[in-house]
Amino acid sequence: MATQPLQPSFRLQTVNIDCADAQAMADFYGRLLGWDVTYRDGGLR
Repeated sequence: MATQPLQPSFRLQTVNIDCADAQAMADFYGRLLGWDVTYRDGGLR
């Protein structure tokens, strides 16, 4: 009897991309993909 290969036990739900201007990048990808930006923070100032 052959054994089944193990399946990963996790699932990726979020992707975080670092950049110099996060608001501009969020706006760009929001327009590109037709998505709304759901969260903005004040940043590190």
